[in-house]
Amino acid sequence: LRHHILHRFEQAARERDPARRQQLLTTVIVGGGPTGVEMAGTLIELKQAIKRDYPGLNWQDMQIVLVQSGENLLADLPDRLGRYTTRKLRQLGVKVHFQTRVSQVTEHTVDFSDGSTLPTGTVVWAAGLEAAMPTANSTPPTARKRKLKVRPTLQLVDHDNVYAIGDLAHAEQNGKPLTGVAPEALQQGVTVARNIRQQMRGKAPKPFRYLNKGRLAIIGGYAGVGKIGPFSLTGFLPWLMWLSVHLVYLPGFRNRLMVLLNWLHGYSRGDRAIRLILSSTSANPPASTSSAPSSQTLALAKSAHPL
Repeated sequence: LRHHILHRFEQAARERDPARRQQLLTTVIVGGGPTGVEMAGTLIELKQAIKRDYPGLNWQDMQIVLVQSGENLLADLPDRLGRYTTRKLRQLGVKVHFQTRVSQVTEHTVDFSDGSTLPTGTVVWAAGLEAAMPTANSTPPTARKRKLKVRPTLQLVDHDNVYAIGDLAHAEQNGKPLTGVAPEALQQGVTVARNIRQQMRGKAPKPFRYLNKGRLAIIGGYAGVGKIGPFSLTGFLPWLMWLSVHLVYLPGFRNRLMVLLNWLHGYSRGDRAIRLILSSTSANPPASTSSAPSSQTLALAKSAHPL
């Protein structure tokens, strides 16, 4: 994504047509969950850090548009945190649109369900994807977004020896479907490994129980939100907690140290160290007329990381 955005800056710096230049500098993020929110804030920070590299650009032309189909951001968190996030993003310069659905993504535009069209050079898809159905002789029972229905043990409804976890599985707890975030999938993986071992020993698999350790999301501008137990957090503390958790989950001390040093340099100097553009494949994507994300659309996983 970084290389794609930098390519757009390079193209805009050479473009003489003002309308085309603004299109290249417009990024549309579809989805107002943690991934979309974190990506919007990160792009704002990238914009601030890279301004001096492109003195000929009018940075008022750079638009970051966050599109959410619902009425609030971060729908899985309390409404108060969603409203705080919206207010903070708008203060940073992000244009947030609610109750807006994307009907089509083409090479140069995003079309919305209300009939409006927005010229753009980049679309970041953070609204989730349908599960990829595995090839099988018979189709197992599915739920919303083609997710496979599973028992409390994470076994398929009609197959004792087949498990499904993460985005592929429709798992419920206390009568409600799980949200499908990465911590759930990590814990499900541990449960499945233990259940397979149970089956190999001739014992019955045990049901999965998700332990919610809390939710954190960074917004940008040294601000974040979080829900840990009964406590709702906003501002600098959840932002710092998010960075700390991210560091802890990185593999290896060397990786943690390098990321920490890069962050310290970036946030203290207001600078991003990496300027290399490694590929030009995303600069001229082919046209697309389908409602699915096109080749200019960059789909992200459940958790966004700083660029």
